Amino acid sequence: MSTNYSKLVFTAGLALFVVRWEPAPFDICILLLALALATRLPSRKVRSWVAEMPLAAFYLYGYVFFSILSLLFSTHVRSACLYLGITVYLVFAYLVLVSTLNNDRVARQALSHGYILATLISAVLGVLAIRLNHIYDFDILLYGGARAQGLFKDPNVYGPFLVPSILAMVSRIFVIDNPAFSCGCLILLVFALIFSFSRGAWLNLAVGMFVWLLVDFRTVLARPRRAVGLLLLLMLTLCIYVSYSDVSYLIQRLGFQAYDADRFGTQALGIRLATRNILGIGPGEFEASIRYASHNTYIRLLAENGWFAFIFFIAFVSTVTLRLANGVSLWNRSAKLGRLDVNHGMSPPVILASMFGLLINSFFVDTLHWRHFWVILALGSLDYKEAKKYEGLASSIHYSIQPERWLESKSRRKKGQLRK
Repeated sequence: MSTNYSKLVFTAGLALFVVRWEPAPFDICILLLALALATRLPSRKVRSWVAEMPLAAFYLYGYVFFSILSLLFSTHVRSACLYLGITVYLVFAYLVLVSTLNNDRVARQALSHGYILATLISAVLGVLAIRLNHIYDFDILLYGGARAQGLFKDPNVYGPFLVPSILAMVSRIFVIDNPAFSCGCLILLVFALIFSFSRGAWLNLAVGMFVWLLVDFRTVLARPRRAVGLLLLLMLTLCIYVSYSDVSYLIQRLGFQAYDADRFGTQALGIRLATRNILGIGPGEFEASIRYASHNTYIRLLAENGWFAFIFFIAFVSTVTLRLANGVSLWNRSAKLGRLDVNHGMSPPVILASMFGLLINSFFVDTLHWRHFWVILALGSLDYKEAKKYEGLASSIHYSIQPERWLESKSRRKKGQLRK
């Protein structure tokens, strides 16, 4: 794929920080990518995602089929069709991204670059809005005048959006030679995450960090001083927050909220709906039936789309997760390629940790229509079995980044020629 495609993928990742208005810039990029893919179909250069992941494709299409079938039981047909249309579009966007990224390894890095840059821009907007709101009216970037949300519609979406980049920055700190810039980015992103005051986002990060440490612990053990420095850096960030911010609101957000009881009660009603309607009550019908949002992706899937759609969706996500876990194993065996990926974007361990964070976050908020949820799923669906095949390519690029390693390899080649 040409460089122009990679630029378009980068733009799609970058556009993720603007989702306040519909259609979002990301949606336009997806349409352009779909058109670009369509022009390549006759040449048979587009690798079929269905052929590479037949089981995941079967589960995904099964989920879509039973979601469409549940439309027959909708009482508000117009809103149900709109909600289902958004779901089908996001599945389409996922397929476009997977097809594009599987054909271009550079595009994988471009999407990660764009995503990370988008989170940094969002973080700057959120932190500035919180700190300077008393000077200028930044209500468009705030929720209720107290929580950062950037150009998102909800701080509970804004906060989780930042988590994959926080994990990527933490990972970079352990593998690059000069982590000063990554440390600065990490501080900025952590401040923005705190200012979202989203408990789901905080839990998302905690789960993501735990999973990342679990699958990439050797990287941490290899540089214990970096680990101690990272802990000190995070403690410094919290000290700065405590010194210059109102801690009482943070403590209040950490506690049990008055509306939590309503949410749990609503979820119990949702489970009761699911047991009475095996094929679901119809897409987007949860609020219409109970008059309250589910705040749980899985219960919403059960109630609206039925048990079969729920099972197919869980099977699809599980298949993608297992594929990615296998990719992480291969990535860990290829240290040079692993280092290259971390230096140029999100590594497989970071993507796996981000996926687990989002899946746990889904127990407390509806994530099905989050664009970045499907972007992370797309990154997790890539063929990381190519790691060993392209290890030589990674090594050559790695040597070009570090001249002393390149000179060393060159001298070895000369010695080999002389022996011959």
